[in-house]
Amino acid sequence: MSKNKGVTIIELLIVIVVMSIIAGFVIINVTSILTNTRIKVDTFNLGTLNSVTEDFAEYKNVTSGDIFVGSSTDYDRMMILVDNGHLERIVVAQQTDASFVWDVDNQTWTLVGGELGNLDGGSTNYIFSTSTLTNVLDDGAVSPKISMWIDNDGYLTNKGGESRLFIPVLLNTYTITVSAALSDGSNGGYGIFFDTYLQNDDEDRDTGYALQFDRGYDSGSLIVRPRTNGSEGSPVWTLKAKNSDLFPTTSEDASWWTDTHQIKIVITNVSETTRKASFYVDNVYFGEMTYNNVISDKDIYTGFRGWGSYPTKFYSISVN
Repeated sequence: MSKNKGVTIIELLIVIVVMSIIAGFVIINVTSILTNTRIKVDTFNLGTLNSVTEDFAEYKNVTSGDIFVGSSTDYDRMMILVDNGHLERIVVAQQTDASFVWDVDNQTWTLVGGELGNLDGGSTNYIFSTSTLTNVLDDGAVSPKISMWIDNDGYLTNKGGESRLFIPVLLNTYTITVSAALSDGSNGGYGIFFDTYLQNDDEDRDTGYALQFDRGYDSGSLIVRPRTNGSEGSPVWTLKAKNSDLFPTTSEDASWWTDTHQIKIVITNVSETTRKASFYVDNVYFGEMTYNNVISDKDIYTGFRGWGSYPTKFYSISVN
């Protein structure tokens, strides 16, 4: 007859240790999932806040100054959006010790005390006071010469010269919103790519379009240049300051050209073969252009371009 053996203390300790290790893995995994979810929720909500605020500014016809003039707290600002039907309720950041803060200088909502991510298959949002160049590159951005781009205190900037950074666009129709400021000087400018693709995935051979904030073009102009295999062509759309009441020439107001501006490009489909780009500066409509649809079945990009010896401070970019 055999005796039933009980569980020894050593065996019991082994079971306890193994279960503790398993429990530790579960806790770590759940914590990681919760953290990533909160980051995604905050990223989505930040994009939504900025989008509905732009709608509110257009609804109120606010073209300059503070969109929320007279309000001193972010709660009051959100309540204005709620009361006017642009927001269902006050939006609260999900990450611990994080909050949504209205940046009066740049007229945009930012996330303070938290981390921002990129929503796969949808919107893209980078606030360069919290997102770094490494974050952008980890999400698929490329550049012919990445050393031309550097992080700074609250913004991304180029070193001057020919500098290009391409950021993936995960949508077919979309709105690009960029907050940027050109450095002091008499020439130079910056460009924002739209409907751009890379020939054979070569970041030095971009083909598409760039809206250029060009201080040196005929006393200051906004122009669109087509780009083919990394080279630019003659303007296909031009708005000169000297021919417009919407903005000053460099001689009329040089400071306007170094102020922080919000540039918005809205891309829509007109037909199966035609696309349209509409251009806004500080929520003011500046014009539009139509062009042939050549981006079907291609990976498209937006991003920044600089040239000459005058760098630009890029504070944020969103694609929604």
